[in-house]
Amino acid sequence: MAQTVHRWLVRHLEHLTQEQLKKFKLHLVDNLPRGSLEGADHRKVADLLVSSHRQQEALKIALNIWEKMGLLELWERAKKGLHFVDQHRDQIISRVTAVDMILDKLYHKFLSNEDYEHIRAEKTNPDKMRQLFSFSTSWDRNCRDYLYEVLKETHPHLMNEIQNTQKHQ
Repeated sequence: MAQTVHRWLVRHLEHLTQEQLKKFKLHLVDNLPRGSLEGADHRKVADLLVSSHRQQEALKIALNIWEKMGLLELWERAKKGLHFVDQHRDQIISRVTAVDMILDKLYHKFLSNEDYEHIRAEKTNPDKMRQLFSFSTSWDRNCRDYLYEVLKETHPHLMNEIQNTQKHQ
């Protein structure tokens, strides 16, 4: 499960009152398996949302519902709280090609020799990126900022495209 997104969802869903959570779940009915939300608490709702949708889609669904519910303060806080690389994890995983170059730049700075070798042992670039993101769950904002800068340096066209797409949504 996508830990970063899951934690983000739980953290923000916990700000909802019971009545707001009930309304949130009503909005989710079309997005999750029938009956799965019955009796679900904040954590279970996050579990269901992340396990039923790609990360980026789960984020969009939650943000759209909060906006529809008029929870604009929560919507703003939630939108600002998630780092760019976490918001666009799926696109980054599927489209980054120069993974070894990224790993080389992260090596010794944020990746131990063991982590570096473990990631490099993966067969495909998406698997390598998935593995890198699995290690990133313990990273702080500075680490994520550095990864973002490395991605901008190694994949400028991809990062520009993602940023431009984000601006027009």
